[in-house]
Amino acid sequence: MANLNTGRTHLLSQARRFQPHLARFQNDWATAELVKQYLSNRRKNDARKRKVMEELQERADKRCHIDELGGGGEGDNTDGEQENGGGADENDRDGEDHT
Repeated sequence: MANLNTGRTHLLSQARRFQPHLARFQNDWATAELVKQYLSNRRKNDARKRKVMEELQERADKRCHIDELGGGGEGDNTDGEQENGGGADENDRDGEDHT
C-alpha cells in the first residue's frame, strides 16, 4: 500500500510540475479525476480494439475454412451457377441453330 501512495504522490507532483494550474485545486482532486477518466477511457478503448480484432480473426478463420473446403476463391460463384459452359452461350441467344 505504501508503494501505491508513493506512486500516486509522484504522479500528482509531476502533474503539478508540468501543469501548474492543477496546484489550485485542493487535495489534487482535479488531477485525480483526470487520471480516473484517462484510465477509464484507456480500458474502454483497449476493450473495443480487442473486440474488433477478435471479430476480424473470426472472419479470417471462416474464410480460411471456406478456402479449405474448396470454395470462396476468386471467380467462384457461390450460388451454384457455372460461369462458363453451363447455359446459353452468346451465339445461342439469337435462337438460331449454329451446327
